[in-house]
Amino acid sequence: MSRSTHARCAVGMLSIAAIGTLAQVAAAQSPAQSVPLPGVTATPATPSSPPAAAAGPAGPVPESKPQSPPQSPTEIHPPVPMHALSEAVTLESGATCLDADRLIRRVARWLGRDQVEMPIRVSVHGSAARANSVSFVIDRGAGDRAERSISDGPTDCDQLHSAVALSIALAIDATDPNSQGGALSSDDIPDDETLLQTPEKAEPPYFRLAAGLFGFATSGVLTDVAGAGAVRVEVGLVRWLDLRAGALTMAVGDQSIAGAALDTAWFDASLTGAYLEACPAFNAAPKFRALACAGTMAGSFRTAGHGPGISASSQASAWLALTGGFEAQAELASRLALAVSVDLAVPLIGHRIELLATDGSAAGDPRVLLPVGVLVGVGLVFRIL
Repeated sequence: MSRSTHARCAVGMLSIAAIGTLAQVAAAQSPAQSVPLPGVTATPATPSSPPAAAAGPAGPVPESKPQSPPQSPTEIHPPVPMHALSEAVTLESGATCLDADRLIRRVARWLGRDQVEMPIRVSVHGSAARANSVSFVIDRGAGDRAERSISDGPTDCDQLHSAVALSIALAIDATDPNSQGGALSSDDIPDDETLLQTPEKAEPPYFRLAAGLFGFATSGVLTDVAGAGAVRVEVGLVRWLDLRAGALTMAVGDQSIAGAALDTAWFDASLTGAYLEACPAFNAAPKFRALACAGTMAGSFRTAGHGPGISASSQASAWLALTGGFEAQAELASRLALAVSVDLAVPLIGHRIELLATDGSAAGDPRVLLPVGVLVGVGLVFRIL
C-alpha cells in the first residue's frame, strides 16, 4: 500500500471518530437543540427513553426530600370557666370531726391547685351516727353524678381529713380536663405523716351557741289545758351534748270549783319559772338532730279568785318539778332549725286550790293539781355560733 493510501485511511478513521463524538453530544441535547451533522441522521429521544448520561465519571445523585403534608390550622379552644374549691365543695359534718376549711385546704394540696372546672360540685356528708364514716357526691353537671363512700375511715381526725381529701382529689382529677397530673400522676404525693407535719391552722374546739323561742300547749301543769311560751339559750361544748337554760310562763283563767255554793265563782292560775336541762344529742341525718333531755324547773305558782262574794286576794307558792322529754330538730337553713318537743313535768311540791268567800269560809271543794303535766311545744332554734 502506498503512503497516500495510508494517509487517506488515517484521515477517514479520524473523521469517523469525530462524527461519533458529535453524535453523543447531540444525543444529550433535547430534540429542539439537536445539531444536524453531515452524513449522520439524528433520531430524537422519546419521552420514555432516559437521557443519555454525559461522558465522564458519574457524580452523587442528590436524595429527594419527602414533602410534608399540608398543615391544618391550629384549633383554639376557649378557656374552661373555673371556680374556687371553696365554692365547689360543701360539707355537712354530721357526727364526724370534719371541718370545711381544713378539708378544702387538704384537697387543694392533693390537687396542686385551688380551682376546678366550673360544673364540678362536691357535696360531702358525714355520718350522723359514726364518727369515721363519710360519703360524698361529685356532680359534673348534665346529670353526671357519682357517689363515693368511706365506711371505715381513720379514727384520728387529721388522718380522716387526709383520707377524705385524697378521695375527693382523685375523683376530681379522674375527669377534670384541666388536671395537670395532680393527685393521679404525681410521684411525690405526700403521705398522711407528711401532711401532719405541714404547718396548718389548728382545728378549733367544738362550740355551739343557740337561742330558741317556743310555744307550748300544756295539760296538767295548771288545772286545765293552758298555753305557754318559753325562751332558752343552748350551749354545746361537745357535739353529743347540749346544755340549756330557759324561762317559761303559762296561765289559765276562769277555772271553776266543784261544789261551789255560788255559780259565779272562778279562779285564775299562772306559773312563771326557769329551767335547766342537759340534752344528749344524736345526729340522725345530716340535717336532723334528735335529743333526749332531763332537768329541773322552779318557779312561782300563783292563784287568784274572783266573783261575787269571793275573796279577790291572790296567793303565791313555790313550784318545783323534774322535767324530761324528747326533741327533734330539722334544719331549715344553715343556722335555723324547726324544733318539736314533748316533755313531762313531775311536781315535787303538791298544790291544791281553794276558793274562799269574803267571810273566810270555803266556797267549794279544793281542787288538787295532777301529779304529772304534759308540755307539747313547737319552736325555732337559731344557731349563733
